[in-house]
Amino acid sequence: LVQYYKYIQDNELKRSRANKKAAVEEKAKHERFGQIKGLRNRIDDLEGEKLDSRSQYQQLIKYQKYLEEVLQFNESEEYQDPKDIIKRFEMLDDNKRILQRRKTQLEEDLARNQSQLQSKTGTNKSDTLQIDNNRSEAQGQLEKIQQDIKNKQDMLESTVAHRTETTKTIGQVRMACQNLYDRCTQWNSEYNRTRSQKEASSTDVIHQLTVIGDCLGDYTALVKRNQERIKERQLQAHLNAANGMGGLAALKLQQMAAAAAQTNRGGSPTGLQGTKNSVSPPIAPKPATTSARH
Repeated sequence: LVQYYKYIQDNELKRSRANKKAAVEEKAKHERFGQIKGLRNRIDDLEGEKLDSRSQYQQLIKYQKYLEEVLQFNESEEYQDPKDIIKRFEMLDDNKRILQRRKTQLEEDLARNQSQLQSKTGTNKSDTLQIDNNRSEAQGQLEKIQQDIKNKQDMLESTVAHRTETTKTIGQVRMACQNLYDRCTQWNSEYNRTRSQKEASSTDVIHQLTVIGDCLGDYTALVKRNQERIKERQLQAHLNAANGMGGLAALKLQQMAAAAAQTNRGGSPTGLQGTKNSVSPPIAPKPATTSARH
């Protein structure tokens, strides 16, 4: 019985080991199948790539042939192999991309500069408009100043003309005063030679007018005195004639003489007031004296 139990235990151990080994092998089997499937997929992908590469090769082989034909006509021997042409193409293509980037950058700079130019143009237009307004205002002020200058020039010309006319009038007045002064000094030279010689050398207009006024006052007094003497002579002649005519006529003539004397003194005649039939004595003609003639 002990051996039987031992035999059963050994079989159980073997069975468990066999199950574990089978599980491991099954797992490895599944892994192998997965790897096989992956490799098959990889083969399929490689086959597709092979087909694509073959088609691409078929497409590019014509360019290879074209480049080989180009090399046959290369006289300068600059390119010895198609790779040189390809390198040259790649370099030119890189330069093209660089130039395109540069072009894009320049276009952006151009657009930015155009926008700045437009803004500055608008600012310049507003500044130009302001300058035009300032110029118009300055032009108006200039015209106003020119008009003021013209008005002041006209006023100056009028003032100069007025002063010229005034100077001319003053000259004429001075000449007239000088002529009258010369005549007065010449007329007075017969009476007062010293005074006339002293006044003849004076050129002051006020002094000349003073001398002329004095002379006119003297001449007026002389004329008045001469007229009084003439009237007195006429009255004396009438009195002499009335003495031979009678008493009444002599009385009337005496009253007339008294009235005339009072009138000459500045009074009013008293003897002839209220007399209607008073007879005025005849007035003799004035003698042509030197003072009256002047």
